[in-house]
Amino acid sequence: MSYNAAVAVATASTIDSTMVDDATALRDTIESTADWVSSTEGVRALCLYFFMGLLIGVPATGLVAWGLGSPRVAFFMTQLTFLMLFVGWLLVGVAFAVGALLDDTCVEAGKQVYGETNELAELVECGNSSASLETYNQVWQTLDAAQAQLGATSVLETSYGFSTNTYSVAAAELNSANYSRNRALLQGMYSSYGVLEQDCTSLSDPTKTVLCYVPGMSALNYSDQCATGGTNVNSAACAQQSQILSAAGMTGAGYLIGCQHLDTLALELNNQICDETVGGAVLLIVGQSLVGGLYLVLLAAGCMGLSRFDPDYYSKVLSLNPNPSHNTTPNTSTRG
Repeated sequence: MSYNAAVAVATASTIDSTMVDDATALRDTIESTADWVSSTEGVRALCLYFFMGLLIGVPATGLVAWGLGSPRVAFFMTQLTFLMLFVGWLLVGVAFAVGALLDDTCVEAGKQVYGETNELAELVECGNSSASLETYNQVWQTLDAAQAQLGATSVLETSYGFSTNTYSVAAAELNSANYSRNRALLQGMYSSYGVLEQDCTSLSDPTKTVLCYVPGMSALNYSDQCATGGTNVNSAACAQQSQILSAAGMTGAGYLIGCQHLDTLALELNNQICDETVGGAVLLIVGQSLVGGLYLVLLAAGCMGLSRFDPDYYSKVLSLNPNPSHNTTPNTSTRG
């Protein structure tokens, strides 16, 4: 939204191209990742079925070894169990490492939300805001011109916490870093200039910030009506919409200048992702640990089966102790 608004009110040379490129790259990365996850769903399902088949195959192999009385099958069971035990505990290690990383990230996200020193700000740097500030400067000047055109009915910046109603370099530096102040100005214009709630998500859902238009105006006809040589260029509606576009550009630029994206990321991590993700990682670690413990029991049973299922086992035992019930220890006790 902030980029679109800036395009509408500023020349191409002042648009924050880095913001555009980064946003486009981020969007493409998210979309390509989602497409990749969707396209590999079948492969992941086959891997899951294969792994579950091995899980079931281990005790099934033990039953076959017991039924056939075969030490060879029992030996195969021990090797398969050892492999699955290795894989199981490897997954425990991976899950523990991921859980620890997630927990540390969530702790740092919580610090970011409360304004404390944290590693998240160093990991995701705020970046150079000079281009965004340049956009902010020009957009505020466009806002001043639109306010002069509309006259006394214009929404004023000081009504929403700004230090002044008129652009200056010092005022731009002071007010651009306050995202909430700029967003409040935009929301105030929506309310004051008759923007319809059903046409504006920002009014129906105050948690979202989108670009909205006054009645009778849209992205399709704004240029035809309000651009130089437009059919309605001197109308109040064009002046109001120009102010809205300017405030939207100031809001978008202020979002980057004030590093609001870091706070938004931290808040979403802390409130929407951390609890469920870390809790799931803990449950995964517990589950994999239990599976590893059960495989230890199966491994012990398989090792015992190597000898118990050998048909020559008992003959070998008897050859070593032909009369196991006879006590060969001399009786030195005396009868009374």
